[in-house]
Amino acid sequence: FTGAHKQPFTVRGPIYPAVSAAANLVSDELVASSSVSWQSANAYNIPLGPARIDAQLENGILRTNPVELAVGEGIARFAPTVHVNTEPMWMTLQPQTVADRIRITPEMTSGWMQYIAPLLADATSAESTFSITLARAHIQLMQPMESQIEGQFVIHGGTVGPGPMATQ
Repeated sequence: FTGAHKQPFTVRGPIYPAVSAAANLVSDELVASSSVSWQSANAYNIPLGPARIDAQLENGILRTNPVELAVGEGIARFAPTVHVNTEPMWMTLQPQTVADRIRITPEMTSGWMQYIAPLLADATSAESTFSITLARAHIQLMQPMESQIEGQFVIHGGTVGPGPMATQ
């Protein structure tokens, strides 16, 4: 991450829950807000553009403003809601296009992309873009393999060099 920004924050109420709600991570009475921003970032060799994320915590639920940021040559959009005091802790994303025409890289095909597009696993080259439109996203943060995510993954033209599964 690059960029130096000063952002205000507020915290009001008890941080820790009462003994009767000890299973909660934070007190339901805790109200907090803050922001984080950057000029540029790099995640898994993918350049990210500038962004600001405003977050508010109230009643054990963390919400952010809708965020749109450049990812490579494409756009990512999201506004997560995290249910902090549930067991398990989970996050939802609203139905929408969360990734729009993002360039596919070999690093992606050897990482997370192999789980949603197995034929692309470990592709030797990639000259294409993809989009992801979510119909539903219920993500368990501590047990991600238990998440329920439905949507559409679209590859927009181009070429992808074969990986091991495609050459069999």
